[in-house]
Amino acid sequence: MKKFNVGCSSQKRVLTKKYILMMKLMCILVISSVLQLTAATNETYSQTTKISLRLTNASLEDVIWSIKKQTQFNFFYNSEDIHGITGLDIKLEDATAEEIISECLKETDLSFEIVHKAIIIRKANKQVRVLPDAVIEQQPREKEVKGTVKDTEGLPLPGVSIVVKGTTIGIVSDSDGNFSLLVPVDAKTLVFSFVGMKSQEVDITGKTSINVVLEEEMVGIEEVVAVGYGTMKKSDVTGAISSVNSEQLMSGEPTNILRGMSGKVAGVQITQHDGAPGGGFDVIIRGGNSLTAGSLPLYIVDGFEFAGDLNEIDPNQIEAIEILKDASATAIYGARAANGVIIITTKTGKTGDNRLDINASYGLAKMSRTPEILTPPEFLQYAKDYYSVWYPYQFDLDYKGAAWEKRDENTPYTIWIDELTQIAPVKNVSMNFLHGSKSTKYGIGGNFLNQEGILKRSLYSKQGLNAKIQQTINDKLEIGASLSFTLSKSEGITEDWSFNGMFKKALQTTPFLSTDWHYGDAESDLADFYWQNENLLTSLEDIDTRTDKTTLSGYIYLSYEIFKDIKFYTSYSRYQLFSTSGRFVPSTTAAGLSSHGYAKYNRSTNNNWSYQARLHYKKTIGSHKVNLLAAFEANAWEYDYWSQRIENYSDESRGLDDWSVAMLHYPSTNSISESTLASWLGRLSYSYLDRYLLTASLRADGASKFGANNKWGLFPSVALAWRMSEESFIKSLSFVNNLKLRASFGVVGNNQIPTYRSLAMMQTVGYTFDNGNYYKGRAPLSPANVNLGWESTEQVNFGLDLALFDSRVNFILDLYNKHTTDMLLDVQLPMSSGYNKATMNVGSLRNRGFEFAISTINIDKKIRWSSNLTFSLNRSKILDLGESTEMYFSRGHITNMSNNEILVKKGYPIGIIVGYIEDGVLNNEVEMKNSPYTLTYQPVEGYTKLVDVNGDGLIDGNDKVPIAYTAPLFVGGFNNTVEYKNFDLSITMRYSYGNDVVNPNTSQLTRSIPTTNKLKIMKGKFWSPLHPENNLRIEYPSNGFVVSSMVEDGSFLKCDNIVLGYNLNKSQLNKLNFKNLRLYFNVSNPFIITRYSWYDPEANTSKGTIGKVGFGIDLGAYPRSTTYTLGVNIGF
Repeated sequence: MKKFNVGCSSQKRVLTKKYILMMKLMCILVISSVLQLTAATNETYSQTTKISLRLTNASLEDVIWSIKKQTQFNFFYNSEDIHGITGLDIKLEDATAEEIISECLKETDLSFEIVHKAIIIRKANKQVRVLPDAVIEQQPREKEVKGTVKDTEGLPLPGVSIVVKGTTIGIVSDSDGNFSLLVPVDAKTLVFSFVGMKSQEVDITGKTSINVVLEEEMVGIEEVVAVGYGTMKKSDVTGAISSVNSEQLMSGEPTNILRGMSGKVAGVQITQHDGAPGGGFDVIIRGGNSLTAGSLPLYIVDGFEFAGDLNEIDPNQIEAIEILKDASATAIYGARAANGVIIITTKTGKTGDNRLDINASYGLAKMSRTPEILTPPEFLQYAKDYYSVWYPYQFDLDYKGAAWEKRDENTPYTIWIDELTQIAPVKNVSMNFLHGSKSTKYGIGGNFLNQEGILKRSLYSKQGLNAKIQQTINDKLEIGASLSFTLSKSEGITEDWSFNGMFKKALQTTPFLSTDWHYGDAESDLADFYWQNENLLTSLEDIDTRTDKTTLSGYIYLSYEIFKDIKFYTSYSRYQLFSTSGRFVPSTTAAGLSSHGYAKYNRSTNNNWSYQARLHYKKTIGSHKVNLLAAFEANAWEYDYWSQRIENYSDESRGLDDWSVAMLHYPSTNSISESTLASWLGRLSYSYLDRYLLTASLRADGASKFGANNKWGLFPSVALAWRMSEESFIKSLSFVNNLKLRASFGVVGNNQIPTYRSLAMMQTVGYTFDNGNYYKGRAPLSPANVNLGWESTEQVNFGLDLALFDSRVNFILDLYNKHTTDMLLDVQLPMSSGYNKATMNVGSLRNRGFEFAISTINIDKKIRWSSNLTFSLNRSKILDLGESTEMYFSRGHITNMSNNEILVKKGYPIGIIVGYIEDGVLNNEVEMKNSPYTLTYQPVEGYTKLVDVNGDGLIDGNDKVPIAYTAPLFVGGFNNTVEYKNFDLSITMRYSYGNDVVNPNTSQLTRSIPTTNKLKIMKGKFWSPLHPENNLRIEYPSNGFVVSSMVEDGSFLKCDNIVLGYNLNKSQLNKLNFKNLRLYFNVSNPFIITRYSWYDPEANTSKGTIGKVGFGIDLGAYPRSTTYTLGVNIGF
């Protein structure tokens, strides 16, 4: 293991200052390095594109059609000129377009010219003014408009169609991109269009000279996607890669990247923990691959690993996102790619850009849905009925019954959920300035988000700045840099995932407890005092919780063309996170009463750096295309954590801000960890005839985390693809635009375990001896494991890409099988070893499934309607757990007791909760006497009756059975966009089917005793000696039990967003001097269809290992809100 020296905090501050100074100097260097670009001398498309034709007795139109099918050439001609040219016999192999056209036009009076990808055929010495493949008559003109058309690289575009809008008057640009057109004097708009470019409308009012820049329109198989350490045309991709572009991401105007992706990518399940502002997400790609090791995907931002929270990145700054799912796509990242890779590309300027984009919005959030409980009058009557029934039998309830009898409809009450929640404002502003020229391209952005929560005093705020630049020095050298800075703050009660969760207690707390009640008043109101009742407003207002984060990240790179077709690339990146969090709980609350107030403070620092050096070789030889990559990469991670707890405040007025008044200071704890990773990698991409594709890669990773005998791992992959649509027998099917078959195999690794697990570790312990004196020392914690190595996942994938009807229907299907071996498990050791647990390579796990995505353009006329549907199905199975056949984990559903309710068992899927089956209540004495003996409680009439599963007459752990399967059978999304004139409407929906949710929130709401409020469905159903037929239990058999009544169907159909937008037209924009202006109204989370009784079936209130093996547990979750937002997108 490589060792690092850990310096003092002053040294770290010096290093940080040096790093910031280095980034500043680099940005100054890059910005000041604006030099004139020397035009590159590359082979033209017409010289490198080879065509094979075998035609007999063909017309010239047949030849043109055949060339267009095999190439990207556009033809421009007068139909009358080529009519009658027939009887052509063409038999040429690997010929250029020039050779074929010359053969066809010999002995005719026609000539031709090839410029870039345009072929213009005309009679000798005749200027042709035509639209593509059509004649345009020249009408009398009253004024001349002329100019030049270029692409974003500044190169002239020949053959561009230029038409007066609403007429057939037009022309095409010449070989230099120039045009001259006579138009009616009242003409207002020219339309510029060219295949592969975005059409552009230009106002010509009062103008006679205009210059136009057309941008490429990368659609369908011509899109360029990120594939890891480079880019590739979508048509050449052999692996399973899904893409989300900026428009798709922002369709619901999200404030978080993952929320914008949710439901839009097949095979990717994105779940927000709960609805707290700034809340976290779980991302699972094709099922979880590990049990106790990490399951996070690898995030790559602008080519570099991103170790932070995606909340730090403004969604408005995203250009595109690629999700690498199969092993052939992810293996290039080797050790860190077992859980998939998400590549994020941020925006920068393009040639011709000079614009400022602003997105500003203001929203109001409210509670979306609330479980139905008894109203105060209903609860009052319920309590009176209860005590009137129980008074003759329970003398100790007399005083409570008497207190309740004194109350009537005029008794004041509190609706706690209303007291604690609010209509919460959400303010969001994002700005991006993008500029691009031939030599310099940059982007500068800033964002501000202030999101108050529906729970009062809860808040998430964020401010960020970022800059990104790339500078072309000459035709060989390019440099670039980026710098990002983010400040974020969270306040209030958010991740309150416990039996005392605020939203849970807001429903169960009696409505007749006054809002000015305090614990000193307990004896004055015994009717309402109960350990689960407290003044929630006091807790909300007096508990102080804060988290502050500061992040700084950046990179620099250099790219140099050493020789023709060979480029060298090197880069260095850095990420730093400084985080502080504190929580003060005063003695006025239930949690702080016994300790006379307590506080806890945490501070942590993350420092990560990465270095890359790469060689790229790209060559086309006839019909063969070769792309080679060889690289070295080094990464390092440093983590420093410190924590302190204090209690027994003598003065609580200053809370977290004054620790000197605390009488009890616990010993502080700290940890420091460092790890490194070194990697060598290579990749070959090969294409023959653009239809037979091969990608192969090999990566070797060496990690300091692993044992001396297993630090290095090899991760190979290979993928094949066949573009059947390029075969002649498919080309004849005009409705098929793309058909590709894919197959791949690869191995990826996982090193997401804490550092030093391969070493013998010690722990600090304390002992009391020597007349009661307390001493600290060291004791063994875990043994060394020199053989600890990589967790590996092999994956086989078969895929199909299909585009039909001019790409109006696109279908992607993938089937996969993933097999994880040598899992990194925390294994229980025998007591004789002297240790508790150790991390070992034990067991295996399988995930199988299929996924598909369908995108369609349903209508494309005055109304344009497009849809996207995703579907994902995954089945997990634990194949081996080493010497054990099962493992148990505990979440502590009802209390913090450990009850081993999460089962991991050989032959079973992940996501199984075990517990006892309920069978109503013990309705009478006969049932009570005949009930099985229970070790944990004495059977009482009205208590829950549990099923003796094994029939041994004893209720114990052997009667626990799987009662919940929390993994869904399938998930997906369904998105629709409708455009009509200047209006657009988008609706995004998601669904999940077949998953159970464990809901222990209702434990107090389903007990019959009226110390707490009740669910409305329990009205009149409590058990009593007078009503033994009722099945509302008096009490659980024992706190901490997991029982079948907690399990609910978590299936749902959820609408994430409904967005209605309006775009101002050209004339309105010209008056305002805007490039674009769009107003929109967004309703997020407007409705959900589900049978789940609590706030939201999508909550997952577990983290770490429990969150991976026992997901689908909802305890104290912060509800999702419905937010109504007005916003504007402005472009200058």
